[in-house]
Amino acid sequence: MTSEKEELVQVREIMTKGVVYLDATKTAEDAAKLMTENKVGCVVIMENLIVTGIVTERDLVRRVLALNKPNSTKIKEVMSSPIVVINPDESISELAQLMRDRKIHKVPVISPPDKNESQLVGIVTDTDLICYSSRGSTSKMTEVIDQICLRKSN
Repeated sequence: MTSEKEELVQVREIMTKGVVYLDATKTAEDAAKLMTENKVGCVVIMENLIVTGIVTERDLVRRVLALNKPNSTKIKEVMSSPIVVINPDESISELAQLMRDRKIHKVPVISPPDKNESQLVGIVTDTDLICYSSRGSTSKMTEVIDQICLRKSN
């Protein structure tokens, strides 16, 4: 059930700006190094300034390491595509529904919503939703969520 509060809050209010991205011509090793340097769990893949995919740590483990592929594997072979994106003006309830329906944890935010003429303006994760949802609550669960949110900001 969606609260009225969630209907009014836009994705832009909880998204992370300054998204870490990589050109589609780069390698799995490049992606892993970039994630490590920036302390992030994913990299958005761009081709000619258009968002074309996303690579997560999990993708690298399952699609490179577990299959004994070389670190020089092109990231285009590893990325999840077609990419699922959202507009910054959408509500966080729409975001939550999208993530639940598609079973994804990270969604690039583009504006305008046409993928072929878009600009990457942010990324939003399930952790962002959890952190937002816990604001103002005083339960024991909030303490646990606060620890998760602190970990994300470090």
